Amino acid sequence: MPAQNTLNCTPLSSPETELRYAHLRSRGPTLVALNLHQNAEVFPSLASQLLDLAIFLGPTNVHVSIFENGSPDSTPMGMAHFSAVLTRAGVPHTITSDPRETEWSEVDRIEQLSVYRNIALEPLFTNLTDQSTVRFETVLFINDVFACPSDTLELLHQRVVQNAHATCGLDYRWRRSVLSGTGPKFYDNWVSRSLTGMTLRSRLDVFAESRDGLLELFSEYEDLEYRDRFRAGRVLPMYSCWNGMIALDARPFLGITVDGGVARDKVIFRGARRRRHECAASECKLIAKDFWTRNFDRWVLVPHVRVTYERDLYHQEDLVNLAHRAQLRWRTPPSSHDPLAPSHNSSAPLQWAYPHTAPTVDGLGEEVDFIDWSGVTGPESVVCWPYHRVGNVEWWWTRVVEKVTSVQ
Repeated sequence: MPAQNTLNCTPLSSPETELRYAHLRSRGPTLVALNLHQNAEVFPSLASQLLDLAIFLGPTNVHVSIFENGSPDSTPMGMAHFSAVLTRAGVPHTITSDPRETEWSEVDRIEQLSVYRNIALEPLFTNLTDQSTVRFETVLFINDVFACPSDTLELLHQRVVQNAHATCGLDYRWRRSVLSGTGPKFYDNWVSRSLTGMTLRSRLDVFAESRDGLLELFSEYEDLEYRDRFRAGRVLPMYSCWNGMIALDARPFLGITVDGGVARDKVIFRGARRRRHECAASECKLIAKDFWTRNFDRWVLVPHVRVTYERDLYHQEDLVNLAHRAQLRWRTPPSSHDPLAPSHNSSAPLQWAYPHTAPTVDGLGEEVDFIDWSGVTGPESVVCWPYHRVGNVEWWWTRVVEKVTSVQ
């Protein structure tokens, strides 16, 4: 396997981490699902992240499911080694490698990706007794990204404290511009939609690479309220997101309604229903649509959770500062003599900025930044740019506006 993960992450053994996230051990089990292809560079980081997560939550509270196919690099070998590590640690896991490569020119991309994601979900449906309601409480999907274990825990934590059906961070790539230099650029603009149904940044901006990757988010006039929350590092409600890592309520996948009844069908990853003229943008956006139509409509964006597609971007100063703005509200900042307090220009992760109380769910304590869902309404319509196998060019006239359907 490649060299060990070198991300400078806050250790999960710290008292502050224990105080904030210990309540997660009493929740239902989490299925951690990944789809990989040719990810030898990032896999050591992912493996380290997943192992730390399982050890913190308890091996019986996590099931790791990975499906990989057609990787010509050392990804399959790394997965085999990781399987042995998980076995020794007592962590349940389902790790599958298929040597066949996908001929993308011969398949519908969204439908094929849906097949791969559903394979990763298969442990969700095993070992269910006749009396079972929800075997797993949460499905945590992680892309081929660099992240710290605390990012993963924070998504799980926010799903509990916000009583949310889905929580996402944000994923970034490097922005490289001759005019304005480098910086972070939000990546998953295919899936994420605000509660006004708009993309988080323009899909048609020819100068996009020269714009500040954080200041441009939520720039639509209708989204100014959400822009202010985002820039302050405050959690905010969304229509949809994926963004490299997402914690999803497991009930829709198990055919359970939001009030605990039996649904008429189960949610699965799927392609677009083209005969109904459904916009085919991403299987991940369609999951959000299917959640909403079943009343699983509490989606939350967590700005201080970040994942990146390049290792050296994770500790980029603007991203770290955004996380700091959120973390500063978690307790009184330390004195200037605190050896763990970061300097103004430090890009190291905060070690001290954790809450002094636990979240206010089931009597667990107090959470400052709580979303009042009674005042949240979804969009009437959502913009979409369909994916085309050939000639996939986006223009104003290729944009589709879909009405948000009623609850099934």
